[in-house]
Amino acid sequence: QAGSCWITEYPSGCDLDDNVKCIRGEGARTLSRPAVQGSIGLAFIIIIISMGYIITKVHNTERRLKRYGHGSHQNLSFARSARNQASLY
Repeated sequence: QAGSCWITEYPSGCDLDDNVKCIRGEGARTLSRPAVQGSIGLAFIIIIISMGYIITKVHNTERRLKRYGHGSHQNLSFARSARNQASLY
């Protein structure tokens, strides 16, 4: 796999062939799976936290606008829209 950088053994496929001795990366397959799953899991956590932060900010802004009398109650439904849009992501 020319041009890629990843956790792998060298030479490629040496862990599958008994006639080829691994120079480095023994057990790389056991490390690569948690690395991929961890990075994907971290991305989901960051997305969930970011969406929660956005929804909270929109909700707080709406509450302040209602308190100061700007806009009608029917026009201030941005928090609901933001929550619905975040759930789609």
